Amino acid sequence: MADRFDFEQQIMAVWHTADDIDSVLKAYMDNPAPMTEDAVANALLGVKTLHQLRCEQLFNMFEELVQKGKIT
Repeated sequence: MADRFDFEQQIMAVWHTADDIDSVLKAYMDNPAPMTEDAVANALLGVKTLHQLRCEQLFNMFEELVQKGKIT
């Protein structure tokens, strides 16, 4: 069963999106063989999808904790 510490971990996971974007930027800007436009678009779509999944997991855990009275 999830608790507020698990919820805190889920919140922190959402912040990884910024790290993911930094990785794409570094690959685009700093690599000797820069990414193609299609590769950048695919990478950003992947980051977007991961972010949406993380947010859904966070919200689902929030709902669970509220329903079980773990947070008010």
